[in-house]
Amino acid sequence: TTGCVSATRTAVTATVNSIPSAPSVNVTPATCSAAGTATVTNYDAAGTYTFTPSGPTVGSGGAISNMTAGTSYTVTATNASGCTSSASSSFSIDDQLSAPSAPTAGSNSRCGTGVVAISATPASGSTVDWYGAATGGSALSSGSNSFTTPSISTTTTYYAQARNTTTGCVSATRTAVTATVNSIPSAPSV
Repeated sequence: TTGCVSATRTAVTATVNSIPSAPSVNVTPATCSAAGTATVTNYDAAGTYTFTPSGPTVGSGGAISNMTAGTSYTVTATNASGCTSSASSSFSIDDQLSAPSAPTAGSNSRCGTGVVAISATPASGSTVDWYGAATGGSALSSGSNSFTTPSISTTTTYYAQARNTTTGCVSATRTAVTATVNSIPSAPSV
């Protein structure tokens, strides 16, 4: 009304917060016995990272585990100012390390004491390791679809386990393969 002005001026700050860049991610592939993990590598210690579709928001490096092999994920960054990256990073967990299926059995037999040649057929890209037990123990023979038993006098069961020749992953179960020893009849009396 009068045109008079205040003796001083009040400072008013217009703040422009920076937008974080899309995070980069280091992926650990799924392995034979564990799911994959992902870790943000260019992290802001005060920021957080949101993974989709897994959902959790994590901070201080942004690590998430138990990720499903073969699934595509995205991650976005939110800095301490609350600004979210305009772009996200996409990645997927490698699923090449899945366990092969158990091989199919090829049993065989003989008459009387001796060796028996048995076999098992694994999926393409796998070979067979032979064991004397359904679980545990050391391999009797490795890397061959066929196995010649030691000299046996009774029917004996061996176990074939498939092993992927590229990744080293093994089948979750072993296939029983029977080496049959049939008895030899006595000479006939006349």
